[in-house]
Amino acid sequence: MPAYWLTRHGFSVTVVERAPPPRRTGGRAVDLFRPAMTISEKTGLLPRVEERATGTDRMTVHQEGARRPVRVDRSKIFSAASDRHVEIMRDDLSEIYCDAGRDDVEYLFGDSITAISPDGEVRFENAAPHVGDSGVLFLFQSERERDYHHHDVPRQKRLLRSAFDGLHPDVDRWPDELDRTPAFYFDSITQLRVDTWSRGRVMLVGDAC
Repeated sequence: MPAYWLTRHGFSVTVVERAPPPRRTGGRAVDLFRPAMTISEKTGLLPRVEERATGTDRMTVHQEGARRPVRVDRSKIFSAASDRHVEIMRDDLSEIYCDAGRDDVEYLFGDSITAISPDGEVRFENAAPHVGDSGVLFLFQSERERDYHHHDVPRQKRLLRSAFDGLHPDVDRWPDELDRTPAFYFDSITQLRVDTWSRGRVMLVGDAC
């Protein structure tokens, strides 16, 4: 949806996805509440979303040690959380949103970015080069936890410059843009280590583990 709205505000958008074109692979259902439904309505997609709704309004819970299952009216639960709600399969939702911008958004599936030049030229593994706005991602490893406040942007920029100073002539030019761009984001990548990925009937899957 960001790509769809960017095109409506005059931007030329290219979405690059390493995976092949979307295909139906199953997956779980997702719940859309008022904010998501309002956005779908503004794009004119709400009728298609509602048409693909699962219509599931009952849930049966079998608890360990209980003689009888618990039957739940899901419609009452969701109505208490929001006055607008639709459950839809993830594949259906992805297809609807992707089709919405297909005429205006350039999709490059099965491809990846191999280089971005200082003047904005973007090179791909398979597609022809593109020129336009570009972004740079800096990653560096630290032996100790860095001392900075998440609101102290000047300190964050100094840390970035010190980590990459003198690395390569081409790289040395990029930090010069830090004070000229409003698009700056600095954060740490953290890994949480746990003894087990599951507890009882609860299990971490996908990105969570």
